[in-house]
Amino acid sequence: MFQTLDRRGVDLFFGVGLPVVGQRYCTTTHLERTSGWILVYRTLDNAIYIRADDRDRENLTRVASYYANLGIPFDPEAGIDPFRVIQARPDWAAAHGMIPPDHDQTVAASQSTDRNVQLRDLDQLGSTYALLGAYPELIEVETEAQGLGQRGKLSQRRLIYGLIRLDRVEEAVDAAKVLLNLDPQDAHPKAFVSAANRRASTATDSIQDQVTPDRAEPSFIETPPLFTREEFIRCCADYP
Repeated sequence: MFQTLDRRGVDLFFGVGLPVVGQRYCTTTHLERTSGWILVYRTLDNAIYIRADDRDRENLTRVASYYANLGIPFDPEAGIDPFRVIQARPDWAAAHGMIPPDHDQTVAASQSTDRNVQLRDLDQLGSTYALLGAYPELIEVETEAQGLGQRGKLSQRRLIYGLIRLDRVEEAVDAAKVLLNLDPQDAHPKAFVSAANRRASTATDSIQDQVTPDRAEPSFIETPPLFTREEFIRCCADYP
């Protein structure tokens, strides 16, 4: 895919779709954390990337100016960080479909002294952060939920999803084994085990080839659909 974009001189990439079983395609995360591309916009089900080269430097400057006028944090070198946007302008994030309107209440309830309430809202936060690509926060939320006794398959899938996408492959493989033990007959966990193992193999090959990170060829991060249709409807019922 990367070679195709280069060959055709594509400078602006619109990713669309959701990681849900049954979706015909999901390209939202295709250029995520890819050298040479900068994320400039992100919502639940789409993303916009601009090529990071001298030809598009002026466009990135315009994007940075646009966000600065709105009080939204944006780094022209690193791109937009959805979690920082949520922190700085939750009103803007909600209006643009990044988070549900009641996100602030969900964050507060996730620290409730009522364990059931806390787990319910950590579950909602986990889905929100997974869909937005806020992977460090996703892993933090899932680790906290599992520390409270959360043993659900969706929680474990989200954890693996975040670990793979951050290239924390050894942890992803270990988490995938836990997921498989939850339901050995379910094909969905097996797909996550395979994805974690493939990513681990890719990382090992890169190390053996002694490819330095700043010179490495882009490597597509493959993950299975994160949600079943029923899980997605449940977790995203409050989105506009």
